[in-house]
Amino acid sequence: MIFTLQVIASFLIGGSYIAGTTVLAERVSPRLAGLLTGLPTTMLVSFSFLAWTSSLKEAGRAIGSTPAVIGGSIMFLVVYILLGERPIYIKYAGALLVWTSISFTFASFHITNLIISMAVCIAAFILSQYLFRNLQDHEAVKIHYTRGEMIFRFCFAGGVIATAIILGRVSGPIWGAVFSAYPATFTSTLIILNHRHGTSIIRSIARTMPIGSFGSAFFALSFSILSQYTNFGVVVIVSYAISMVFCFGYLFFKDNLVKT
Repeated sequence: MIFTLQVIASFLIGGSYIAGTTVLAERVSPRLAGLLTGLPTTMLVSFSFLAWTSSLKEAGRAIGSTPAVIGGSIMFLVVYILLGERPIYIKYAGALLVWTSISFTFASFHITNLIISMAVCIAAFILSQYLFRNLQDHEAVKIHYTRGEMIFRFCFAGGVIATAIILGRVSGPIWGAVFSAYPATFTSTLIILNHRHGTSIIRSIARTMPIGSFGSAFFALSFSILSQYTNFGVVVIVSYAISMVFCFGYLFFKDNLVKT
């Protein structure tokens, strides 16, 4: 029953969130949408149910590899963008191969050391910022959406995220934490926007996706540490606040640094 609730919650929250961010990317700001896509919204759902089904302390110990998996997600995005104008199935296959190599290495050898895990994530983030430094912003446009298109976006994104949750269910706490950081939001967002616009808007939204993802790594790091000392409510609030402060603080610092 609890697992069924988790899948349903992931489907509804994830589907709504990604459908909303794709619309935001198209009509308001691809830059802001990219940042929000990387935030730990669906990860929060996964961690919550992981803590519910085991214990908060066990959940915190199990997610030690999550920052490395997030680093794998950033590399997923890097490879996808570097493959340029190639067919989407080639870009996705190449990106998924990189994510799989990094994530499964950590899960297979039960590497849950937070220092090592964060080091992998930091390296991936720095690389993404270097490679994406020349990507151009895409202007928002006014688009008419049919009801069917919005339903499709909701169901497709929710389905991808729910599938990752189901896969994590059959593989234990550590693999569950790995699949909680599967780039489901990246996958669904990239496929939806690529189908509608091609690669132009993808490059723009990709500029800030790694920033949101790196914020999610701080969320996982804080969650893992604080879960050993305090209650669930404090862990979630403080961890999410740290994530948000980093994301918007980094973006503000980066913008002002470039201007000077």
